[in-house]
Amino acid sequence: MKKNFRIDSRLDSYQSFFDHDWSQKILNIPDSSDIREIVFDLSVAWKGAANTHVMPWLMATALPSFYKGLMQVDDPFIVQVINSLPNQLEQAMEGELSSGALEKLRSLIRSNSIQLGMKRKEIIGNINLEDVWKDYFENTEFRLSIWASQRLVYGAIYYAYEEFLLRCYQLKANDSGYQIRFEKFKKDFATIFGESLRNECWLHDDVAVARLTRNALVHNGGRIGEDVNDFEHQLCIENGAVQIMPEHNKRLFNSLKKRALKLTKKIVKSEKKP
Repeated sequence: MKKNFRIDSRLDSYQSFFDHDWSQKILNIPDSSDIREIVFDLSVAWKGAANTHVMPWLMATALPSFYKGLMQVDDPFIVQVINSLPNQLEQAMEGELSSGALEKLRSLIRSNSIQLGMKRKEIIGNINLEDVWKDYFENTEFRLSIWASQRLVYGAIYYAYEEFLLRCYQLKANDSGYQIRFEKFKKDFATIFGESLRNECWLHDDVAVARLTRNALVHNGGRIGEDVNDFEHQLCIENGAVQIMPEHNKRLFNSLKKRALKLTKKIVKSEKKP
């Protein structure tokens, strides 16, 4: 049996999507603010998700850098071994090699050492990142890990956001035991924060699609219902199953970060009122 999955083959797609400017903005609130810990936890959770997303890119880019660093040292290990051979052979074969033969051996080793140094520079100059990535990408296990990690990242982005909304509500409603039930939360959130913010943070198409996608990934193996088509989305759906690509994670993060910042500003502003 064969599992069909779609993944993005472009290396640059796996660069980090985390927005440090956004993080600075949302964390730029008074230390005394009741929401500060909630905001900090959201930022850390999203940073962790972004770091998971970027792992394929880090693996591909780190290998050439490591290899270049290894080859650029003054005396790589292999060169040290080659240069030590004459003395080792002289000691091991004491009296069995004439001075002329030993000198010829030294000359040969010096020549090979010089050629190795030239080859080393050629290798350093010829390392191609795209070739490294291609080698990685041809490995089925590696591709499978990318497919799975992108699903995990999408879920992590949404989980952190929903927990953020819940904790914000618990804070302002002074109800630490409150749990989200969709219809009830829709009404309760509007009561505390207003309908406009409720519509933007909880009922917007981007949030609704993310919620349906999260449910599909967690409860239905990625198979998503047709009700997702009631909302505007740019998901990749094949044979009824949603395929999470790097662009979906970036788009979701960029959408949710704006809503989180707006809600944070609303709460901080309300704390300043006498």
